[in-house]
Order: sequence, then C-alpha cells, then structure tokens
Amino acid sequence: MKNRLLFIVVTIFLSGLIQAKTLKVGVYSAYPHIFAVNEEITGPAINYIEEALNQAGLKYEFKMIPIKRGLKQLENDKLDLLIGLAKTQERQDRFSFIKTPVAISSPCLITKKGNTLSKRQILELGGELLIPGQFITDKRVKELLKRFKIVSVHDRKPLKAMMSILTFKEDVYGYFQLCDENFFNHYDFRTIPLFGLKTYYYIGHSRALNRVIVQKVNKALKDLNTKGSDYSYYFKKFSSE
Repeated sequence: MKNRLLFIVVTIFLSGLIQAKTLKVGVYSAYPHIFAVNEEITGPAINYIEEALNQAGLKYEFKMIPIKRGLKQLENDKLDLLIGLAKTQERQDRFSFIKTPVAISSPCLITKKGNTLSKRQILELGGELLIPGQFITDKRVKELLKRFKIVSVHDRKPLKAMMSILTFKEDVYGYFQLCDENFFNHYDFRTIPLFGLKTYYYIGHSRALNRVIVQKVNKALKDLNTKGSDYSYYFKKFSSE
C-alpha cells in the first residue's frame, strides 16, 4: 500500500515538473520552411511543430540558431529539441532523435501539364528553374540540374508565387522538395520526380530530456500524420492559400 502511494505521489510530482518545464526548441533558417519576418519566427514548419507541441500539452519557446551551433548545444544539453535533422551515424552518437519523422524529402520538377518532354530531355535542355529559396543544398540535385539557370522565389507564399509564374511563362520549371503528385495535378501541373529515394527529417533531442516528454512529442507527431495533417499539409496550406 505504501509503495503504491509513493508511486502515485512520484508520478504526480514528475507530471507537474513536465507541465512546468518550458522546452528550448532550436530552429535554423531554412526558407521557405522556417524564416524570420521582423524578428518573428514563422513558416509552415513552425506551425506544424507548434500544433504537435500544443497537442502534447507542453510549454516551449523557439530559438533561431545557426545549425552547427544548434547541433553543439543539443549535444551539450543546452537545447531540448532541434527541428529538421537528417539522421547520420555521427549525429546519433552525439544525441537522440524523436522516432516519428517530421518531413520526407522527395524532390521533383514542376511544369505545365501540356509539357510532353521526357525527364531526360528536360534535364539535357535545361532552362530557367524557380526555387522557393536561395539555393539547392543536395549535391545530387545540383548535379542533375546543372544546365538550369536558378531563380529564387522570395515570397511569404512561395509555392503560390511559383505556380503563378509557371502558369504564364514558357520554358520555365519549378523545383519542389516535398513532391506531391495529387496536389499539383489538382492545379493542372505535371510533376517529374528526380529520384526514387527519399530523405527523412527528424527532431533531434537532448539525451537529458525526460523520456515522458519524448514520448508525448512522438505520439503527437504520429497522431497528426495519421489524421492527414503531416508536414506536407502544413506546407501546402501555408504556401499556397
């Protein structure tokens, strides 16, 4: 009886600590997913993570930080979470990851539905390429698209702006990192996948972070994804409405 009472008291105490803790959530500038406007951190990734943390019943604060510094602070337990990390063995040796991925990268080109050129022909011919950001970081993608002249699309709604340009200009293509054929078909665009492989991005977490918090975040992400409210949903909603 005493042991059971002690267990209940400890559980209530730990639950109170978890509810009171304000998580330090690191994010790095990755337009158009995460960016700052007049010192306000915004973007579809912020909306998605906010929804997950709110559903988990957790308090949090975002901190914009260069990714290299963020990785170091996560390793040294100065950050609780760091958003949008690809798993590597080197990183797994330094800190841990929430099990459920926050995004899946499957890059593709976007063009008008009437464009009948094959992928090979398009890559050989090149042309003007619109990207929702400043540059392409994936070396494989850069090599494939080396014949294209890259034009950055800077807009609070980058996907909407990009599709508008594609509608009215010839021989122009769009680059999109989170390919969704059904979504672009709805707007009468054709998608051209660049690779069959996908890259998964996760939330890194400090190894000092309470396991209950880790489980809460993981469950919230799984619940959102199951309901169809995964990151691609938030990106499309934020970028095209």
